[in-house]
Amino acid sequence: MPRTTIQDFLDQPAAVAQVLDHAFGAGRPALDAARQAIAEPREILVTGMGASYFAALVFADAMARAGRPVLAVEAGELLHGPVGLCNGRTVILISRSGESVEIVRLLDRISGCDGATIGLFNDRASTLARRAQVPLWLNCPPDKIVAQQSYLATVAVLLALAGALVPAYRGPADFAPVLTALRETAAVLPGATQGIGPLLAAHRPLYIFGRQSGHATALEAQLLIHEVGQFPAVAMTGHGFRHGPFEVVDSGFTAILITCDGPLRALDEALARDIRAKGGRAFCSGPGADLPHAPVPEPLAPLVAILPLQMAAIRLAEARGLVPGTFRWSGLVTTSEDALPH
Repeated sequence: MPRTTIQDFLDQPAAVAQVLDHAFGAGRPALDAARQAIAEPREILVTGMGASYFAALVFADAMARAGRPVLAVEAGELLHGPVGLCNGRTVILISRSGESVEIVRLLDRISGCDGATIGLFNDRASTLARRAQVPLWLNCPPDKIVAQQSYLATVAVLLALAGALVPAYRGPADFAPVLTALRETAAVLPGATQGIGPLLAAHRPLYIFGRQSGHATALEAQLLIHEVGQFPAVAMTGHGFRHGPFEVVDSGFTAILITCDGPLRALDEALARDIRAKGGRAFCSGPGADLPHAPVPEPLAPLVAILPLQMAAIRLAEARGLVPGTFRWSGLVTTSEDALPH
């Protein structure tokens, strides 16, 4: 029986457990080699496309919090722009398929650079797997089309990689709360989101706000709304929305806010109140929120915060009469920069 997008969603706790078991088990020598590469005093550049790039932003945020800034550049922009940024840096290239056109072409362009190349991929027969100096296989079950399991797998392995410098991601015990939170959240969300689809579909576009690592989650959610719901969406920081874009708020406005823990939560709640006061609709996502997920220690929040948005995208597709995860124009792997797949 063909897999479905909802099955991929429900299977994510088991998929992430499988990925982490491999990373800290049979895949530990590769993880240690990659950790050694990023622990060296070289600067680090991380790149990818789509969901892979948004996962890269989570890694960059985690490293910055540890006092080790990382340069994150989308692979397409790097390929056609300042590829010299790779010189002297350790470069982390991320592609679920290992065949994304920008990543493959970038491998050619940086072949003469003097920094190490780390490749994250889920296909061991791919170009990235063969050509990366330090290959890291995700060992993730394949998604139907849309990156759900593999997005979380990429984030998990990148955070495990950050464990070279960040104590919060050192070993399996550090990730145990995530596995519990994923199981609890995946179990409750299908029922908790039954009515959200028609509300989101009533007006367009949909705005999604996230701060710090939550901004990467908002960007991934924007991609899912586009892919799964085939619906226009805009991802922004809550800070940036107040600087002019707030003028779009009216009775047809809808937003989802990815709420943070700590002081930033008050800013998210204040933004939601202001949107509602001006006639718009604002749904909050987080522990105890409109779109709920189980609580998890803040350093690991990106591994759980995306689940409510994944489910919202599925419900939106259903409300619009679509089969979630069925593409009209795109393909499983983007292998051309100037043509749609046949």
